[in-house]
Formats: sequence, C-alpha cells, structure tokens
Amino acid sequence: VYETFLLMVQLSLEGYGGEISIKNIENLLNVLDTNKLSVYSLNDLGDCYERIGKAKDAIKYWKRLIIELDDTSSEFDIEYINKAKEKIGLTFYFGSGDVTEDKEKAFKIFMETDTAISHYYLGTMYELGFNKHSSNLSLAIQEYEKSAELGNVKAHCKLGECLLKKSKSKKTNVLKDKNKRQV
Repeated sequence: VYETFLLMVQLSLEGYGGEISIKNIENLLNVLDTNKLSVYSLNDLGDCYERIGKAKDAIKYWKRLIIELDDTSSEFDIEYINKAKEKIGLTFYFGSGDVTEDKEKAFKIFMETDTAISHYYLGTMYELGFNKHSSNLSLAIQEYEKSAELGNVKAHCKLGECLLKKSKSKKTNVLKDKNKRQV
C-alpha cells in the first residue's frame, strides 16, 4: 500500500496523471508513515524530497537506507548503498534545494563510494582542484580510469584529456631543461 502511494507521488513529480503542485506533494509525503516502507522505498522517498527541493530530507532517507542495509552483504544491497551515497555526494557537490554546495563533504562521500559517477567526480575534483586542494593530474587520471572501467563514457574522454595534458607538461619540462643546459 505504501509503496503504491509513493509510486503515485513519484509519477506526479514526473508529470504523469495531471498537474500536482509541490505543496500537494508535500502534503502527500507528510501523511506517509515511513516506518512501514520497505528499505528500498527509502531511496524513492529520498528522490521525491530531492525533486521538490528538500534535499536535507532526501539525505535523511538515503542515510537511513544505508544504515538499514549496511549489515547485509548481497551485491544488490551494496549497489543500493553505493547509489544512495552517490546521491548524497552529488547533492553536496552541486548543492540542491536547501543544501548548499560543499565540495569537501562531497569529496569525503565520494571517497567511500565505488560507483562510476563517484570516481568521475573525484577525477574532476583532482583535475581542477577544489577548496584548499590544488590540482593533481596523476590522481585525476587514476579516478577517471576507475570510472571508465565501471562504464562511464564521459570518463574515457576526460581520461584522454588528462593524459594529453600530462604529456604536454612533460614535453614542456623537457624543453625547459634542455634550454637551461644550453645557456
């Protein structure tokens, strides 16, 4: 019953079944007894809250999913845990709704998450640098390689770009050294 109710909310968010305002969706979510939801529905509930700009509530449900599945060892559950961590990391990486951008938090979460997306954004953070961290092309390449191995097509492109940058910087350093010796 609760999963069906949650599905109705999701479909409303996606524009199916007519126009429903964010206020109506909030009212529907408020009457939902989340203690009766299956652990997998917590992911969907988090998605619903994130879509209406209540990312703090979304994170609460994604964290609850992680805690409730943490003791299990099935590949399916591990995938769900990693996806929930990935969503939390992305929420902090970009900022969303009532959660402000926090690259440091995103970095910590991505470091403990083994998904193509997490490795991709770690690569981006290493490549560009963030907060007090300077750029590290070698670490960016490692993360883009992991992301590409996990199937992220964008990571293949970024990996190529970084390898090209690294190659160019080595050539530049060799030329500088050569010029110094000639002087």
